[in-house]
Amino acid sequence: MKKSTLHIFYLFFALCCIQYTHGQTLQINGTTENDQQVIDATNYKKSHENIKSIVDELTSLQKAFFTIGYFDATYSKLEKVSDSIYQSTFNLNTKYTSLEINYDRSMVDESLLNAFNLQRTDSTFTITPENVTPFLEAIVANFQNTGNPFAEVQLENIRKKEQTIIADLNITIINKRRLDKVIIKGYEKFPKAYAKNYLRLTSKVFNKDEITKQTKRIDQLPFARQIKDPEILFAKDSTILYVYIEKVKSNFFDGFIGFNSDEDTGNLKLNGYLDLKLMNNLNAGEQFNLLWKNDGNGQTKFLADLRVPYIFNSPVGINAGLDIFRRDSLFNIVNVKLNAFYQINPNNQLHVGILQTESNNLSEDEANTTIDDYTSFFTTAAYTFTKRNDALSIFPVKMFAGLEAQLGTRTNDGEKNEQSKFSFTGNYLWELNNRNFIYFNNTSEALISNQYLTNEKFRLGGIQSIRGFNENSLEATLYSTINTEYRYILSRNSYVHSIIDFTYLQDDLTDTDVKLYGFGFGLGIRSKSGLLKINYAVGKTDNTAIKLSESKVHISLSTSF
Repeated sequence: MKKSTLHIFYLFFALCCIQYTHGQTLQINGTTENDQQVIDATNYKKSHENIKSIVDELTSLQKAFFTIGYFDATYSKLEKVSDSIYQSTFNLNTKYTSLEINYDRSMVDESLLNAFNLQRTDSTFTITPENVTPFLEAIVANFQNTGNPFAEVQLENIRKKEQTIIADLNITIINKRRLDKVIIKGYEKFPKAYAKNYLRLTSKVFNKDEITKQTKRIDQLPFARQIKDPEILFAKDSTILYVYIEKVKSNFFDGFIGFNSDEDTGNLKLNGYLDLKLMNNLNAGEQFNLLWKNDGNGQTKFLADLRVPYIFNSPVGINAGLDIFRRDSLFNIVNVKLNAFYQINPNNQLHVGILQTESNNLSEDEANTTIDDYTSFFTTAAYTFTKRNDALSIFPVKMFAGLEAQLGTRTNDGEKNEQSKFSFTGNYLWELNNRNFIYFNNTSEALISNQYLTNEKFRLGGIQSIRGFNENSLEATLYSTINTEYRYILSRNSYVHSIIDFTYLQDDLTDTDVKLYGFGFGLGIRSKSGLLKINYAVGKTDNTAIKLSESKVHISLSTSF
């Protein structure tokens, strides 16, 4: 008996719980059949957790009726029908199909009237109920973006005439505001030149949209990011913008060890690569790059490059660099450059500068006439576009494009030769979905000259150009390389990818042209140490078959610190 009683108690308790979880139900009736049809068409929320939710739903529904022209809509006091059912009755009354607004033409931007396609005269315009609120909000936003953040817009002297509402548009504005000062919080040593020249906000007429747009640019910087939305202080005689930023680790180290087979002995040969980027360590937004390469076949490259933006708090920066290349005992090349650059906006830069080159013939073979001592001097102009991928740190760059032209003269054996060089680099990352991506890169260069020397030709091959070939093993006076990858994200910090590369190579010195292909696959893993990349690739030409014995394995580790 006790056991049966206990079962009945459990059943009663469960039924009570079920009843409780159902909450309250709202029923809304209309005073007419037409009202009921309009109410039912709203698909209002019927199930609610409490009375407050029901009241909020009635208020929200009344506002919804206002927006479609039922400005006189009212509802009755909430009535309890049962323990869980409440009802109310709506009387929609007259539906107004339009509003005729009297306005001051000098106070309303004509572009807004055109945007809403309003019928108008010099003193009145007609608008539908659905567009009233968006139009008034647009007027307020327009004033906020032209230095009047406290502008007020409202309809006054409201009258009714049949199915039309007649009203006066009243606009109240205060003296225009200018943004007087920008204060950085969190990262107090944020470069002052960036606050002035990069954000470009001070002394401008207050513009809410412009402030939002410009402060979002901070997230395009590799060494800083916003930690909260900016705030504005409107003092009696000044307007101050507070921007909240934190410093981001932006130093970068990249290196790899590569293995390839010696064609003569079949033994493995080792080559190396080191790329060091130091950024913003002096809190000036500066960047110092150091690059060293050794391909294991007597080729060595050394590069040092310094970029300092916004010199003397101006919008102009400088870029100086030294580039040294040596090929075994054949020749060496020393490039010295000096550029000035102007940051148009976070994505776009213009560059102008000079480039001086000196090359020496180290070969003792006097029969080799294609290598010679020479000097050259070029004036350069370039443009770059960069778009970062802030949503996916494992692929930090969404898009890049760079175009450069060099015009100058090469001098060797006392003779001058006019030359031109053109280069293009562009890459893009297509996001198919959150796991699948396609990466495309093109690098093209051309040297235009009446005469060519071996030690002035472009050198390519390896992990940074066409994969499956030895570093700098290919020479050309004109080439175009296409790198493609299908990338599949395994996890937040790892991905695999395919390698399909193609290069068209033309050598006017030897009067040859070749088509090259690279195939393979790779793996990327991000850890606390950095991004580890492992690539396996094999190359071929039109006239050769794929030889797995000549495949290349590249291992690189990119670390931020």
